[in-house]
Amino acid sequence: MHAQAPATGALGTQAQRAQAVNQFAVNNAALTDLLAIRRQQLACFGRDAYDLFTLLGLALTSRAVRLKAVADGKLVAVCNKYNM
Repeated sequence: MHAQAPATGALGTQAQRAQAVNQFAVNNAALTDLLAIRRQQLACFGRDAYDLFTLLGLALTSRAVRLKAVADGKLVAVCNKYNM
């Protein structure tokens, strides 16, 4: 009986993909992240995505906490919390 090889795909083995998912960093989002945030919005929401001016207005709100998750040098998530 032969040992079964690990399942592989375009992203490597299942273990490699699981490890890659666990390697990310959460940092404060900055104005320099606006274009990446806009691209993510378009990919997720299409025509319903915020336009660049709205994102700029949200980024300049003083009572906001803006966080970004980065994996493999790419923006993967953004979180905004507005304190009233």
